Amino acid sequence: MRRTSLYFVLLVALVLLSPQVSHQNPIVRPFCSEFMLTDSGWVIEMHLQMGMPPNFDGWSLGGNSDTIPFKMGIQAADYMLITTRELAGNLDYDRNSDRVLLFAPSQTHPDGILIYGDLPGSMIAAPRPGQSLCYQNQENFFYLDNTPTLGASNDEQNVMGIVHGTVTDSSGKPIEGAQVMYHNWIGRFVYTDSAGRYEFNDYAKLQDIYFSHPKYVSTWRSLQMWPESTIVLPVVMGPLVSVKDGGPTSPRLLQLSVNYPNPFNPSTSFTLTIHKPGFVSCCIYTVHGDEVARPLEGRMNPGTYQITWSAEGLASGIYLCRVSLGEQMVTQKVVLLR
Repeated sequence: MRRTSLYFVLLVALVLLSPQVSHQNPIVRPFCSEFMLTDSGWVIEMHLQMGMPPNFDGWSLGGNSDTIPFKMGIQAADYMLITTRELAGNLDYDRNSDRVLLFAPSQTHPDGILIYGDLPGSMIAAPRPGQSLCYQNQENFFYLDNTPTLGASNDEQNVMGIVHGTVTDSSGKPIEGAQVMYHNWIGRFVYTDSAGRYEFNDYAKLQDIYFSHPKYVSTWRSLQMWPESTIVLPVVMGPLVSVKDGGPTSPRLLQLSVNYPNPFNPSTSFTLTIHKPGFVSCCIYTVHGDEVARPLEGRMNPGTYQITWSAEGLASGIYLCRVSLGEQMVTQKVVLLR
């Protein structure tokens, strides 16, 4: 009981501190509180917390195509605005997709403070003209904002979008009581009404939306929400197929157990049950959307399998284990505790 209580306290501490912990270096998140592409270039708002240097001597800022050092004597300040003027040369960010990278002195690997657009690991679209990308401190993600607040703390005005639609079976019959889980499956959900309709509003960001019902095969959709915009998303769910010999109805095509141990160090295991043959992929991501491991990938037959993942070399924190088979996907949160 005491060990369980200790694990719980440590887990809560990790959750509270995770937005401020870097991947594999002592830099403190978040650096980039807001990012905007302007007519003349770009601007980055740096929200500096404890652990940041008094100045940026020896630091560099980079992207996909170039890395430029800061000018000497640039003093650090909270909610400071960084442009090319603070750098020793011109640095251009691609308007469609790029990475905003920060290099500490003598640091061989950059700390990716933001990835936007159509790039691996990106969790947000490129901002449109007049929009900025803002950091959400409590839950550690970026969202689009129609009314930038550069030079001050971020607000949540003009940042929400709406998704609505109907959930039906293959014949067009509405499915009542289907659960629609959104916000990357962390517990926010709505249910369809008697006409199969659902609606939710949330931050303008990339959304993984999971549709489930006891009598139908679960499915998911991924889409980018935009601020002050509405997306219509109709979904068709197929009925569950009974197993041979008149047995009970199969619950889902994919089932992923909670990993054990959890928290863990450095290895943990999952039990994966597959009810349909197909191509299965198991990927491990950071909460920022960076893929760090792929312990399983290939065509598999129905059955129960054990997946073991070793997180050797990774920093403590929360990770996501995501397994997919066709359009089905299941995700588990895991905690690495050094």
